[in-house]
Parts: sequence; C-alpha cells; structure tokens
Amino acid sequence: MGKYKKLYGTLLLGLIAIIILLTAVFSYSRSIEESYKEENINSLKELSNQGALMLHNEIKNKQNLLAELSHDVSRIFVNDPQAAAAYLEEAAERNSFKRIGVALTDGRAYTTDGVELNISEREYFSKAILGHTAVSRNLDDYTDGGRIAVYAVPIFEDGSDKRIGVLFATYSLDTFRKTIEVSFFGGAGYSYVVQENGDVVVDSQHSESFKNFKNVYAALLTADPVNNKDSAEKLWQMINSKKGGYIEFYNGSQKYMYCSPIGVNNWMLLTVTPASVIEDKINMVLNKTYLLGILLIAIFYCLSGTLCVSIPAIKRN
Repeated sequence: MGKYKKLYGTLLLGLIAIIILLTAVFSYSRSIEESYKEENINSLKELSNQGALMLHNEIKNKQNLLAELSHDVSRIFVNDPQAAAAYLEEAAERNSFKRIGVALTDGRAYTTDGVELNISEREYFSKAILGHTAVSRNLDDYTDGGRIAVYAVPIFEDGSDKRIGVLFATYSLDTFRKTIEVSFFGGAGYSYVVQENGDVVVDSQHSESFKNFKNVYAALLTADPVNNKDSAEKLWQMINSKKGGYIEFYNGSQKYMYCSPIGVNNWMLLTVTPASVIEDKINMVLNKTYLLGILLIAIFYCLSGTLCVSIPAIKRN
C-alpha cells in the first residue's frame, strides 16, 4: 500500500509540476507577445515620425526655394509678368514642379508651360496675396484635371513690403506621393497624408490601402462600422489634439495605424502596417517557446515514468 501512495504522490507532484510549467510557458508567451507588439508599435511610431519630418523638411525647402525665386523675379514681374514666367521655366524643370506661375493681384496668372488662367478663387492665392506662405490641399488642376498640390508665396516690390503678386508652384500628387511611398515592414506598410478634418491630401496606391477615399474617418466607418467606430473616434481626438498616437482598425484584416503631425497646415501623416506583420514575428518566437515547453514536459514524463518503475523494483530488492 505504501508503494502506491508514493506512486500517487509522485504522479501528483508530476501533475503539479506540469501545471506550473504550462502556466510559466503561457505567462512567458503572453509576455513575449506584449513585448513584441510594443516593440513593433514603437518601430511604426519611429517610421511615422521620420516620414513626417522628411515631409515637413521637403515642404519647407520648397517654400524657401519659392521665396528666393519670388525675390529674384520681382523686378522682371513688375514690367512683364509673362517674361517672369518664362524666366522661371528652368527652375520648374530642375525642381520637378509641374509648372511655376506668377499671378497679378487680381488673380490673372501666367505659367512656365504657357498657360494663362485665373486663380483668384484658390485659397492658396488668397493667403499668399495677404503676405502668407501657403500650401494647398489636394486640388483638381485647372488645365488637365490632374490631382495637384500648390505652394504659393507673395511677390514683394523690390526693396519694400508692398505685395504686387503671387508666385506659385504646382506639384503633381503622383510626385508628392513618392515622398511617402518608402518601403517598410517588407513592403507591407504604407502611408496617407490627411487634413485636420480627415480629408485626404495624399492617398496611397498600396494594394491593401483604402481605395479612392475622400475622408479617413468615413473610410474607417465604411470598412468596418462596428469594429472601427472607437478607432475613428480615437483618431479624430489624436488629430485634433495635434498629437501622435496609434489605433488598431479593420480593413479586410486587422491593421495598426500611427498618426504623426507634419507641422504644416495641421496635416497628419498616417502610417499603416497589417497586424499580420507583427503577428508573424511573434508566432515565430511563440512556436519555439511552445516547442520548448512540450520538450520539457516530455522529458519530465520520461523521468516520472522511470521513477515510477524504479520504486517497485527498489521495494522488491
């Protein structure tokens, strides 16, 4: 009878040890999962912040360039706006602008590609003629209907603060998009630029991105009205507080989005990666952890089995 008590005791201890081992493996797995998720969210944050800084610097560099060009061309512009536009043709080509133009105070404009138009109704013109440097939201080009963004600066009369016109540069969104289309997370990541109200400035051509959307909040609710309701609200709060942060949302599959302020026009850069990218890395580590746990349990079973056999043998001897 005593040998059976010892056997049952050994089995009970073995069961307790297995439970402790499984609990430890589960706890360790959860810890790894949380650590990897946090690490990858931090990587997404860093990529988004770097992208926002890069975009900010590019916009500021373009604005500074236009300010210099407006100073250089001001004397020509006073006497002959068309000649001023022709003078800027090389600068437009060198800096990948679709066109550069000059506009009189009434909005009549002349461009480097020979187009004459009136931009008096454009918001960027209204801001620039008042003395501000402006970057437009995405617009339809008056000439060919293409999607564009426009930089604009005032032209001052030489040696004075008198505003005599506006210098503007049109930038194709296809070119603008290339700035944010940097491959990351093995090509699975992509980015958007949106305004404070959620309207898109630059969309993405990535296969998993929102297609032809106008507003990111509406796109989230359209993609998954139930699961994305709280995410859309959280994104709205982050954008309107002009602070960074991330949300989890669904668009065909679960995804992570990090929001970073660009520092121009209250624009925000939204950087997205599928949750599967993070989950694949986590699963690689977890599978090894589970394999190790199974191996340890198997070893323990073998040792327990040997011990159970050896106890009666010892008694008989």
